[in-house]
Amino acid sequence: MSSLYNPNQYWIEHGKKYKVHFEYNKNYRLQETMLIDYLKIISPFASVIEIGCGFGRITKQLLSNFPDIEEYIAVDISPHQVKNAIEYVKEAFKRNIMIQFIVSDVRFLEIHKKY
Repeated sequence: MSSLYNPNQYWIEHGKKYKVHFEYNKNYRLQETMLIDYLKIISPFASVIEIGCGFGRITKQLLSNFPDIEEYIAVDISPHQVKNAIEYVKEAFKRNIMIQFIVSDVRFLEIHKKY
């Protein structure tokens, strides 16, 4: 058995329980604040592609803080994480916004629009 890190294997397995065991702490809040503050400098923007959306923590932050977003693509390698993300950000679907969740390894992701 190889001891090399295989992200596909790891997240397929750990994605099942990640949200349940996630512990929100001050470091996550700091990350969110820094990201939102930075993006406010370069906003407005209408499209977002998020690689590694996990259970939707950052997805929800971006959709909540940037009303000009019209299109949002969230990608994760774990089908369980994508399922959790859809549930976690479901209130954002009430806005007139195109949100697409994709289960994919980013190395093989095919998006035909240029970002």
